[in-house]
Amino acid sequence: ESHDRIMIAEVMGRHVGHIAAWAGMAGGATLVLIPEEKFNIDTQARALEVFYSLNMGNTKLKNAVLIYISYGDQKFAICGDEGIHENVSNRFWKSLRNSLRRSFEKKDFFKGISITIMECGRQLRTYFPYQHDDINELDNHVTFEIDLK
Repeated sequence: ESHDRIMIAEVMGRHVGHIAAWAGMAGGATLVLIPEEKFNIDTQARALEVFYSLNMGNTKLKNAVLIYISYGDQKFAICGDEGIHENVSNRFWKSLRNSLRRSFEKKDFFKGISITIMECGRQLRTYFPYQHDDINELDNHVTFEIDLK
């Protein structure tokens, strides 16, 4: 199903990463990455680095979406591969980022992440409907920052 194509790499949860991991998993995350320290790198650049290090750019339909949340920096980025970008507007991505930002400002992390996942899933179902021969091309597991090294 469409939700199997969405990944969360890092979840907000300053000093309570275990709670953030459970929230991501409860929200249907394909992958949860819990960093242990702040990054001194541009958030979008780091998100793209993680996207490609997880081989998310290798899906057949180029429709992977990464919701990258760095709880140490309290920043996030949303990366969609070229297949999904060809189908959804920049307005959609901007609205999604604004919605997630508002939820985070209210400290409602679970709601923000859940809504973001659902909205991405809705777009994926619209433009990449489930086919009987679909396979999950991306792993389903929780990953910590140390696992990427």
